[in-house]
Amino acid sequence: MKLRIPTLTIATFLGAIAFTWPLYFPSNSIAAISHDFLNPTSAKWFALLISFTAIAIIAIEINRGLLDSKTVALLGVLTALVAALRLIGAGAIGVEPIWFLIILAARVFGVRFGFSLGALSLGLSALLTGGIGPWLPFQMIAAAWIGAGAGKLPKRFSGRGELVTLICYGIFAAEFFGALMD
Repeated sequence: MKLRIPTLTIATFLGAIAFTWPLYFPSNSIAAISHDFLNPTSAKWFALLISFTAIAIIAIEINRGLLDSKTVALLGVLTALVAALRLIGAGAIGVEPIWFLIILAARVFGVRFGFSLGALSLGLSALLTGGIGPWLPFQMIAAAWIGAGAGKLPKRFSGRGELVTLICYGIFAAEFFGALMD
């Protein structure tokens, strides 16, 4: 019997804890915890942990034979494209073209690919733009969730139905990301 490590589930659980941890502590202890854990030094380590989780998901998929070298190469190219798109769309009239590529690629290649693409592309774009800070791990996990969600969309629609589904998901994803980041 092979032991299957649910890497995506663990990453999602840790991300949910990262977003909701202030709800678990009394308000007087939150300031001390925030000072210890939510500073730029520890944020780098959290971002690194999320990046390694995304890479671990890719490695596990390769080991299981579910990803081939072409798919991994495509993931690298799409990660670079999303990072470049973030440079183009940075604050331009409120439109971020990165979500277009993340959602479509995740829709085509599935949940794990979308999770990895979301996390890695925001990490790479932060390296390119100098946007590494305490917010980066949260952006990475939120983008990973958006990519995973797009990979989970039902496949039974085609044509206009699929287009409407993707548009509705894109609107939901934009609001979801905005709500999580605020």
